[in-house]
Amino acid sequence: MYINFKKYKYDNEENAFKALCEELNRKKKLQRSVENWKRVFTVWESKVKAKARRNYLEQERTGGGVPILEILDELELQLLSVLTKILIYGHPKVVELGFTKPKKTKTCPIKLSVGKRYRHLRKSTDLYTTLKSGSTKLKNSLLAIQKSLHALHDAILNLFTLVLSTST
Repeated sequence: MYINFKKYKYDNEENAFKALCEELNRKKKLQRSVENWKRVFTVWESKVKAKARRNYLEQERTGGGVPILEILDELELQLLSVLTKILIYGHPKVVELGFTKPKKTKTCPIKLSVGKRYRHLRKSTDLYTTLKSGSTKLKNSLLAIQKSLHALHDAILNLFTLVLSTST
């Protein structure tokens, strides 16, 4: 009944709403005042609009995907069809606080800032230099050992050939 009431515009809306309340009191056998019925319908409309708004915002956030947070029943869908879309989704040219959409930028939002170098970085650089010079010294030492081993090998061969030549 309330949905049919919302569909039409009345010259004297207060009297029309009073007539609706009297009819509801007769049919439902509930005795509520006009203010109580108004509060009931206001709260119901508010909850239905909030459900629809949450579903709309979720679809905007996910790109219009399938997930629906709250399912609206048939009566709620009928109420939404009667209400203006601006009441539910807001005016497209008015930005609402708290519901602003993030602006999409084509640039990377990462900001690089160069600051003061800390001592531990300098120490690690010094350690790298120390390791590099130490590895060079180690390499040179190993090359010297290799030369010594070649010389020792040649000496053993000479000694072996000398022993063989004297024994024959």
